[in-house]
Amino acid sequence: MPAPFDSRRPPAASRQLDRLRAVWERLGADDPLWAVLSDPGKRGGRWLDEEFFATGEAEIAMQLAMASGWNLPRGHALALDFGCGAGRLTRALASRFERVLGIDVSASMIATARGLNAALGNVEFRVNTAPDLAGVASHSVDFLCSHITLQHIPAPLAADYVAEFFRVLAPGGVAVFQFVAANDASLRGRLYGAASNRWLNPLRRIVWRRRDVFEMHTLAESELARRLHRWPQLRLLYSGEDGGAGAGWLGRRWIVAHTGSMAAVEQPAC
Repeated sequence: MPAPFDSRRPPAASRQLDRLRAVWERLGADDPLWAVLSDPGKRGGRWLDEEFFATGEAEIAMQLAMASGWNLPRGHALALDFGCGAGRLTRALASRFERVLGIDVSASMIATARGLNAALGNVEFRVNTAPDLAGVASHSVDFLCSHITLQHIPAPLAADYVAEFFRVLAPGGVAVFQFVAANDASLRGRLYGAASNRWLNPLRRIVWRRRDVFEMHTLAESELARRLHRWPQLRLLYSGEDGGAGAGWLGRRWIVAHTGSMAAVEQPAC
């Protein structure tokens, strides 16, 4: 079923989102846990649920430990997992926040997440095929995380989503997110840099032995810095390397905090 028409989307963004949704719909229906964490030895339904979710527990523990260095987040009312997939990180957040929202473009992934996490009473999983997070109120999220998700989204769309991260962040809240800034200098990285996804996808189909493959997209830190500059009350606390994207890519992790108070909330500068 095609995604609902959204008059806010320019035609190019609409096509990109529809294609992204379709690919992840099929990946989520076929082998959802492997599509989230593509360990070669776990393909074909070989992830054990407890093993899969243990990786999410470790990731969230590390993210919150980093944020705690700045005594953040100040509140624990709402956490948001962007690109939640099967709920790997969402489950870990559920024991630490009053309410958790997991958002994903793929209905099949969301169905898996709901099934695997049905016992969690404080978690909501939501399909989002819009180019924004319009269903999430401004300044409402105490902790936002996104890991190995933005790297699969075309750069203009990914940058818009990051701008939405900034919009929804509550005073005293913190966003921890990963993206790919460029290819690295290795032989593999130079191949990635020289070839577009149009040429890499046939190779991925051969290696993975499947028609539907996810793409990798780079996102310039300078563009994210430009978006961040529009929010005077937000501050970049950390920018460092992240290896989640795998060999050949220069992965980055950002930690952004809302340093103001609700009384002093400002709209973004023009």
